[in-house]
Amino acid sequence: MDAAGTFRLELDAGRAGRQLPGPKYRERRPLAAGMSAVVRCPDEANRARRSARVDLALALPGRADAARVAVGLAHGANADVVASAVERRTGTNAHSLKPIPALVVDVPAGVSLQGISGVRYVEPVLTRHLAFTPSDPLVPKQWYLSYSGFYSSWITLPAFEPIPVAVIDSGVDAGHPDLAGRILGAKSFVGGSARVDTLGHGTFVAGLIGAGHDNGIGIAGLAPSSELLIAKVVTKSRAIPVDAEARAIRWAVGQRRARHQHEPRRHPGSARSGP
Repeated sequence: MDAAGTFRLELDAGRAGRQLPGPKYRERRPLAAGMSAVVRCPDEANRARRSARVDLALALPGRADAARVAVGLAHGANADVVASAVERRTGTNAHSLKPIPALVVDVPAGVSLQGISGVRYVEPVLTRHLAFTPSDPLVPKQWYLSYSGFYSSWITLPAFEPIPVAVIDSGVDAGHPDLAGRILGAKSFVGGSARVDTLGHGTFVAGLIGAGHDNGIGIAGLAPSSELLIAKVVTKSRAIPVDAEARAIRWAVGQRRARHQHEPRRHPGSARSGP
């Protein structure tokens, strides 16, 4: 702290932030790795009336090559004036992102934009990649995939560990091609076969969860590595006995435990038989 009551804090690369010292006052501010900060704390009388002011020094970490950064403009700043100042400092051209109040510029290694009037922030320009999109013919109609960004985390779909998922419903159409090799086990608790679904609801739910992807059929399931445990608890009259539900849940949990303890890992899509 200097005579003006200013704390100076330097952050090491990889640190997200550090608690600032001071009597009766502590402040935690997340800062980009490698950036420095200047925190000016008002005197003791003013602390009760206003919070500390944080000014980012906007110093970029040293790099072996130029870094492309976005330079945010302060409110009311003249974009042309700031761009000229940035270009003089960096020796490179600054490009406007209008109507976004920001510039894009390549900053050579060792050059800092600290102290340029009208600069609000400096942050690296990131690169985005195309997301994985299943090729199944009905994917364009699965509005919830794009709405939730479900597959957008991956460029290509990784290999997942098989995960048992219980579908406690009206059974399943075990012959549906989009569910081929996805059914780990099936049992009815209301009579008849769990592999027959006269109502269709259980098949619909099973497909949402475990339908195959990139197989040229129907939709893409939301759990690509799921292994379906089908428990039938809905009668032909659409009744759902509570005792059947309870027994189905206990059965599904027992199936999962037994297979986890005694069976080797299998890849989803491999042929298997069930009860």
